This record gives sequence, structure tokens and C-alpha cells, in this order.
Amino acid sequence: MLPYFEERTAEQENGCRTWSLSQSTSGYGICTYKNKRWYTHRLSFKMHNGDLLPGMHICHSCDNKLCVNPKHLFQGTPKDNEKDKISKKRNVRGLASHYSKLTLQQIRMILALKGSGPAGHVGKLFGVSQQTISRVWRGATYKDELHSLIDE
Repeated sequence: MLPYFEERTAEQENGCRTWSLSQSTSGYGICTYKNKRWYTHRLSFKMHNGDLLPGMHICHSCDNKLCVNPKHLFQGTPKDNEKDKISKKRNVRGLASHYSKLTLQQIRMILALKGSGPAGHVGKLFGVSQQTISRVWRGATYKDELHSLIDE
């Protein structure tokens, strides 16, 4: 581990070197290095492995967004990153997501209101955006829930 990271991280039992300073709103470590803003995992990978390939993601084998241990980082395409996320079941969507604002009962009600008025008005009834209502109506969101409603 390079001194820059040694001084700013804490070693965990699982081998992660956890960034202990600033974080982005999405939970990744951030820093300024040589007058440039970096995600710390990307900087660690670059410092230990050389330049990053254009368009590549730096993925965490440990799934710890704050980890900068180069042994836990690998370069992958956005598709590789998505496959990794799915294989580790980190792609939670719909009602299972902690971001979900709707219940199954509300989805039923929203579907029943389709065609009764503008999506924006329906959205106001449920405290969600017009886009959310439109996506439910089109079947673009809450897909698993919509399938279960069809099967009922």
C-alpha cells in the first residue's frame, strides 16, 4: 500500500483498506490529488497499476465502496460491472429496494387509474412524479410486481 493511502485508510479484518475521509453522496471515497478530484478506488488502481483504460470502470471484488486495496480492485467494462452486481444480488429493484416509494396496493390503484387522467395528477395523489406513474403504466418499473399482479 502506498503511503498516500496508508495514512488515510484503516485496515479491516477482511483485507479492505477503508478510506476514512471524504465521501461522495453515493458512498465512494473522494479526494483531491495533484489538483484533480478523484474517486479514491480509481486513484488507488491508477497508482498501483498505471493508467486506466478509457471508458472502463474500477470494480470492487469486496463490494466495499470505500475500499482502496488494489488487491480488491479490478478494471471492467460497464457491462462487466453490471454482471458483477447481478451475480452478487446487488441489483435490487421494485418493492425490495429501500428507495421504493410505492406499495403493492398503491401499484394496483395506479394501474386501475390508467386512462383516468394525466400521469402528473395521479402522481400527486401518491406523492411520486409523473415519470414514476408513466413508468408503472408502461410496465417499465416494478416489473416483478406487475408480473405477480397479472398472475393473480
